[in-house]
Amino acid sequence: MHNEFGEGWSCSVATVAIMAVRKTVHPGPEHLDAAELVRRAREGALVLLPDTLSSVDGQMVAGFRPGAQALRVRAKQEGVPVEVVVPTGARPGHYSEHAADWVLPLILGVPAATVGQLIANEIQRWIDEWREQGRPRTPTLRYREVIVDEMTRKTTMRELEGPADEVADWIARRPGLEPGSESEEEWQWPERA
Repeated sequence: MHNEFGEGWSCSVATVAIMAVRKTVHPGPEHLDAAELVRRAREGALVLLPDTLSSVDGQMVAGFRPGAQALRVRAKQEGVPVEVVVPTGARPGHYSEHAADWVLPLILGVPAATVGQLIANEIQRWIDEWREQGRPRTPTLRYREVIVDEMTRKTTMRELEGPADEVADWIARRPGLEPGSESEEEWQWPERA
């Protein structure tokens, strides 16, 4: 066999799909009331926000991800205060898209350590169920949180997407990172363009 390596040599290349964790920053959803979010953020609960607000058959519907109910139930079981934000005049409904294997419900603020651990544990339960079903690859997960600047009342949505186990690890570790530490710098959000 003749090739670029000389006679008698062969080379094979295996392609391995490795997905890095991707962090992005977007303007916050317009259907959320920043003043109400500031008030709720101070309460320290797990606050689930609607992904959408749209008219369906003449009624406003606040669309939540399918996982919102499971996360709400788990929080209550673990004694974590939880709120589901449904704008006045709207009813809760379901919203889904297929951007990742799982897309977590939209969360208000940076979760406290207890809430971050609760979310990470729920992700781990999903991973365990995924593997029990015999699925060989690691599922992808999208995590999103809305941050409100109290002075300007401007909302920003931070999004993290990647292998579910890495996203869960990041959510669980972030509240314990010391400001200014190397570990904290590793997990900084990119600047908004």
